[in-house]
Amino acid sequence: MAPMEDVTDVAFREAFAKFSVPGEDFIFFTEFTSADGLLKADKIGYRKVASRLLFSSSQRPVVAQIFSASPENIYKAIKKEIIPRGFDGVDINMGCPDKTIIKQKTGAYLMQVPEIAKEMVLKAKEASGGKLPISVKTRVGFNNVDVNWIREILSVKPDALTVHLRTKKELSLVDAHWDLMPEILKIRDEISPNTKIIGNGDIKNLKEAREKLQKYNCDGVMIGRGLFGNPSFFKYETDQRDSAEKIKQLIFHLEKFGEFLEKDNLKPYHVMKKHFKAYINGFSGAKNLREKLMQTTNTQKAIDILKNMLDY
Repeated sequence: MAPMEDVTDVAFREAFAKFSVPGEDFIFFTEFTSADGLLKADKIGYRKVASRLLFSSSQRPVVAQIFSASPENIYKAIKKEIIPRGFDGVDINMGCPDKTIIKQKTGAYLMQVPEIAKEMVLKAKEASGGKLPISVKTRVGFNNVDVNWIREILSVKPDALTVHLRTKKELSLVDAHWDLMPEILKIRDEISPNTKIIGNGDIKNLKEAREKLQKYNCDGVMIGRGLFGNPSFFKYETDQRDSAEKIKQLIFHLEKFGEFLEKDNLKPYHVMKKHFKAYINGFSGAKNLREKLMQTTNTQKAIDILKNMLDY
């Protein structure tokens, strides 16, 4: 599961834990979480930042994804927040292309300052003390494809490296460069043979994920946008759900959002609305149902509409 801003929260992950029964070869990632916020935010801000690190016992193994411009803050956040919460790993974001994040000199910006990026991995390892695997999620370059960046980050031997096979400049506007995977694996074998390489980009279903693994021989694949609205992604080779199954899954997702996040004002309800189109599509009456859901102001109102559709 790719870490996705305002998407892969505790409620989203709980739906996958229930409906996909992923098994031990599946790894959950939290949302993109600010190490600086965990360390420096006021009481209200801290509650909201820390809510990104909520997880249940059914969401294992679970990796905390954090970001910062400061290697020292990465160290402190792992010591103070990540290890005490019982995470199974730490992932450092070095690929987010958002302009606000780039201005903070973090995310994809770190590809331009490899010495700082490498220090960050080393400080994370030091903080972990061997207790947790340290991984990095990045891209194949900033403005242009740059395999030298892959060499740089592999030189500090992260336990895993997830490569979104596009540059920062390309965002998700072009096809992922899966043709680069053989070269990336060759570099890994030369520099850090124990690092697991995970490919990311353009995987729409489990069948395609298996095909990518077989064709490119990477150690794993990470799924992002393909997960939207489909918590059964890891159960079926291709999407086999009918309208009733989709609606029941959305009800569960809404219930968990209410239980974990809305109830304590940790996230506003409108964050859930991005999921409605992903769940409610491909069947008669879907458009009308989506329009009704978009008018709702809390999870319970949306749940009531959906249950009425199922004649609960």
